[in-house]
Amino acid sequence: MSPLQALILGVVQGLTEFLPVSSSGHLVVAQELMGLRLPGVTFEVCVHLGTLVAVLVVFREEISQIIAALGSLIDRGSHRRREGLSLLWAVIVGSIPAGLVGVLFSDKVGKLFERTDVVGWALLATGGLLWLSDRRAKAHGILIEEIRPKDALFVGLGQALALIPGLSRSGTTIAFGLLRGLDRETAARFSFMLSIPAIGGAALLELGQLQAFDLESGLGVLLVGTVSAAVSGYLAVSLLLRLIRSNRLTYFSYYTWAIGLVLILRSFLKGSGI
Repeated sequence: MSPLQALILGVVQGLTEFLPVSSSGHLVVAQELMGLRLPGVTFEVCVHLGTLVAVLVVFREEISQIIAALGSLIDRGSHRRREGLSLLWAVIVGSIPAGLVGVLFSDKVGKLFERTDVVGWALLATGGLLWLSDRRAKAHGILIEEIRPKDALFVGLGQALALIPGLSRSGTTIAFGLLRGLDRETAARFSFMLSIPAIGGAALLELGQLQAFDLESGLGVLLVGTVSAAVSGYLAVSLLLRLIRSNRLTYFSYYTWAIGLVLILRSFLKGSGI
């Protein structure tokens, strides 16, 4: 892989990890278009860590609140401490479904990454979820400090479904949040908070498959991919928060439908030998 290819893949990962268009689906397409088949998972771990850094920076206040709530910086009976612990509990509960599916069915899910037709159909489903949830969103929904465990679990089920390549993690969790009655910004912010253990967990699972790489020629490529994923991820989170506040989530429906149809048609033509 060249540094330019690493830059492109890092930007694709960073943007699509948080924009509701499916990072896994876009990475499959980008690698195929560039004729790449990455050896091992070293590069994937690095770009995952890059996007993790991005979301940690954007939500540093919420994370600081959780950490402080666990320690002695906030009085046990204070409202702010209760909010921090409530948010932590919601993130834990919401992370359970994807964690179980990821551990139990990782091999079966991994095989789907080789199917561009599956990615195409999943992108169509992503667009449908975004379109439906955007129209059913409540003007005054549940705020982030009001999320109950059953709300978190419902959103977490969406995150588990999003392990299918092409079904956007952020798009599905935001859509499930809106369908559950969460406020627009709350749905987005909780989706991003759920991404922290999801991305970190994915990176940990991949660590056992790491392969040695040539430090002289490979370190620069990994660095380029990691930094580009972090910067583009930060920009993607900031952009999506602005778009969801202005009721423009449906825009992504049209994009995912278009890309999904192209992939399905391409897969059909390729299978027909045309």
